[in-house]
Amino acid sequence: MLTFFLMFLVAQMPEEASSTLERVEREVAAVAEKIRPSVVGVTAGFTAEFESRHQITESLKLTGIVHSADGVILCDGNVLERATEITVRLPDDREAVARLLGVDRRTSVAVLRVAAKGLAPAEFARPDEVRQGIYAIVVGNTLGLRSSVEVGFVSGLGRSIQVGGRKYEDMIQMTTAVNAGDCGGFVANSRGQLIGMVHSSYQGEIHDIGSLGILRLFGKDYSDFIPRPAGTMSFATPASTMRFVAERILKHGRMVRGWMGVTVRPLGDAAREQFGIRSGEGCEVWSVDPQGPAARVLRRRDILLSIDGRPVTDVRALRRWVTEMEEPRALQIRYLRGGQRREAEVRIVVGD
Repeated sequence: MLTFFLMFLVAQMPEEASSTLERVEREVAAVAEKIRPSVVGVTAGFTAEFESRHQITESLKLTGIVHSADGVILCDGNVLERATEITVRLPDDREAVARLLGVDRRTSVAVLRVAAKGLAPAEFARPDEVRQGIYAIVVGNTLGLRSSVEVGFVSGLGRSIQVGGRKYEDMIQMTTAVNAGDCGGFVANSRGQLIGMVHSSYQGEIHDIGSLGILRLFGKDYSDFIPRPAGTMSFATPASTMRFVAERILKHGRMVRGWMGVTVRPLGDAAREQFGIRSGEGCEVWSVDPQGPAARVLRRRDILLSIDGRPVTDVRALRRWVTEMEEPRALQIRYLRGGQRREAEVRIVVGD
């Protein structure tokens, strides 16, 4: 009887496995169909003079995401500031000239506007819904092929990366393969909600495939755009960052954020015990911008205890709190230097 039962289970396994795969296929296909109306094609055109006589015109194809029904589009903005013309191909195949409203160089998020109504805005996921291990489904314009779909997973959060000589913080790391044309692509979770925008990809070894012309003149190197073999990492700008930048640019006509001029990192338990700091409090100053407002007060290795009367308990929360300031203001800080407690005033400046 036991032998017969095991044979029965084995006989049933392929059908059950197939059924599971079919359900996964249907779910992924449904997500792709849901988000396609919120994905557009973006073409950046560049015209440059050569030896003061001839003009060279090239173009770069990207992907954009519909932010609002009245024609606001979000895109990766690394090259858009230098484009002489930007056009958008809408989901219904209409083409429209886009106006660049602003670019945040620290996050590479650009805000465009086209003369269109009735577009399908992306549905934003809540930040707490973005976790390691969830699906990262990308719809982009791979190599100019519209509405291409790639599937992977979120493999890391809060990553710091260096691209084109610039540092980007708090990025989403993915296993999803992305290629030329996917930059600015829609990264969705299993519900079809926006969790991020394709920013770049990385592989350990790059072989020179020759010049790609105008790409070398702008923010990203050719290695950020060439097709990737399996096993590479890709990165996305978080949806929460995209929404923050879009709201600021739409409100102020430019990027506006608070700036203190320091980078901090979490404080270890050994340091807390050494200086008698309560568990969970304090952070270490890791670097100080010599041109920043905190340079006259703080030094590397100082330990921040409180700002504006609030204990420092979360590095990311502190960074976000300062960044979200829209007006300059003076803050009282308490900190440790060499074991000695000190107090000072630091004025937060506001800029891009």
